[in-house]
Amino acid sequence: PLFLTQPSEALIKKYRSLEEVQIQRLNAGGQDSKSEWSYSVGLDHERNRYTNIVPYDKSRIRLSVAPGFDDYINASYVALDLKEYSLRRGNYIATQGPTENTTSHFWQMCYNSVKSNNVVIVMVTPLVEKRINKCHKYWPDSGTLDLPNLDGFNQSLKIEFLSSEKIDDSFLLTNLKIIPDDPQLPVKQVYHLYYDQWKDFHKPTSIDPIILLNKYAESYLADPNDPMIVHCSAGVGRSGTFITLSYLLSCSKTFVLG
Repeated sequence: PLFLTQPSEALIKKYRSLEEVQIQRLNAGGQDSKSEWSYSVGLDHERNRYTNIVPYDKSRIRLSVAPGFDDYINASYVALDLKEYSLRRGNYIATQGPTENTTSHFWQMCYNSVKSNNVVIVMVTPLVEKRINKCHKYWPDSGTLDLPNLDGFNQSLKIEFLSSEKIDDSFLLTNLKIIPDDPQLPVKQVYHLYYDQWKDFHKPTSIDPIILLNKYAESYLADPNDPMIVHCSAGVGRSGTFITLSYLLSCSKTFVLG
């Protein structure tokens, strides 16, 4: 893209301008629940992994629950479309790495937010880093994982392990099924792509595994209008970087790797 051809000084200046705008939005959203940038629903919520990372109210995912139950999950829709520079819109969900207590909520989101029967999950954090838990292991390595229905979900789910394989010594591809307890509802295929070599606050040692990771993830999307579900630990830094690269690699007319 043309913006990457600018001098580094210009890029730094524009980055700082974006930071200033973000601070203004956060200040406005924290002071007024009617602001376009309000994030009041997620503040101090027990389902947050980190207290300072919450979704905007306008873009947060709402869980499918019965009336009177809490529809909150720490996850946001991300739609990228640069109009004349895009081949198509990029659709994503950026979310925090599930905790033990939000594993059921995560799988309910996966099942209900994807309309086709293919669910693509890209995980770009190790489970543990420097002896700190970054993400709960929310999928089975064998057999099935039964998910309790404790929060007004419209159906109970179980996750069935099918197979797993290491791809090019870069990431682990695990095939799963989401099976609802209602036989009238569809069973959904899950492609779980787990890349664990991206440390928090760092960059990958090579872009090649990320390109391959995105290539596989894109190939499993049955409908380009369905979101690709992306998470790291907080669902912000590595997730946002991967989403940006995925959009440029798959949806941009002008992006060329140098």
